[in-house]
Amino acid sequence: MPSVIVPRKTIGELRKLIDEPDAETGVEIRLSNARIRFDVGPAILRSRLIDGTFPDYARVIPVGNDKELTVDKKEFEQAVDRVSTVSSERGRAVKLSLTSGKLMLSVTNPDSGSATEEIEVEYG
Repeated sequence: MPSVIVPRKTIGELRKLIDEPDAETGVEIRLSNARIRFDVGPAILRSRLIDGTFPDYARVIPVGNDKELTVDKKEFEQAVDRVSTVSSERGRAVKLSLTSGKLMLSVTNPDSGSATEEIEVEYG
């Protein structure tokens, strides 16, 4: 499958379809140059693709890293939810900073202010 960028709203709608209690487990994906289609049981979701290339994340992730970060999923999810309330719809970026035993989540939005949240983690 070629690399494509699917809009955030499309992924959100797809997740809703998949998470429905009576949803079938299979998802069929069809792709053209400018569009993507998801068949989830009787439901069909169509969307335009975002024109562009995704950043090369492999360049910024260190190779040979022997460190491991362990974080409580629920606590992390709730912290991201709390700080992202002030993020802008366009950016929605949450910055992560790691110090000894703590992970700091922060968001700065010129229009609505900033938010920070700190959670305990295991790192080593």
